[in-house]
Amino acid sequence: YFDSPSDFEAKIDGNKELEELEDEIRESCSEYMQRFFLLVNGIVVYHQQLVNYLQEQGNDTLLNAALEDALGRQLLTESLALFGCLLLLMEHHMNGYLREKLLVAYLRHKRCFSVGNLEAICLLCRVHTASAFRQVDSSAMVSVQKPEELFVRFDFPKQVVGRVINCLKYCDLYNRVRYYPDSEHRSVALAAQAGYVYVMLFYSVEMLHDGVAMGEIVDRFFKDSLVVPIFMHFTVDLSLSWDGYKGAKSSLSSFVLPSYIGDQCQLHYVK
Repeated sequence: YFDSPSDFEAKIDGNKELEELEDEIRESCSEYMQRFFLLVNGIVVYHQQLVNYLQEQGNDTLLNAALEDALGRQLLTESLALFGCLLLLMEHHMNGYLREKLLVAYLRHKRCFSVGNLEAICLLCRVHTASAFRQVDSSAMVSVQKPEELFVRFDFPKQVVGRVINCLKYCDLYNRVRYYPDSEHRSVALAAQAGYVYVMLFYSVEMLHDGVAMGEIVDRFFKDSLVVPIFMHFTVDLSLSWDGYKGAKSSLSSFVLPSYIGDQCQLHYVK
């Protein structure tokens, strides 16, 4: 549409049926389109402001200071993971075909093709080819194919991403482990942190193919918790979500065997 808007407008002008349909859409959907535009523009602005902040904090001294402070670690991790969750949930509930149509409809009806951030908004709304034909899903189990292709459109400094992932691998972000001293309860203690790890790995997808790195991550966070909460009641099934990543899949393989699952069920039954 953006390449030749006049051609599309010419088809509508003078066509009574199309003009009536356009008026009907404007009356019934204008509020929804406005809310949609505020959403996508808000996501873009959030990313821009966060990137600007990270670039300002880009030197090692400031980054180290943030990661060494308990609140600094939490805020930095949460801010990056939240944006990743926004991308995943947007694609889960509102596929690219719907986003593209809503964006064009909003811009046509508002006659505002020179809005700020339009290029970035178009990038956000563009069809994600890996799930182009997937139906809109209203369930709480998030399923997005090749999310790294979405994440690469709105990336963050590699140094920051790497340091945050490394911090998540070894630290206790919310100091909960001391309340769960039994090693069998470790995945419960680190449940919120595990969700952040899942999201952050799509910013550094090469790690998902690294068997050694993923072995450490799975052993600490996911060996007895394959359904992981990522935001509020939304969850992911690692056995499905990581199926296309060699390192992650191989690291999970021993924990999805019927024998292991049976042993875990028996253990909890006896308790």
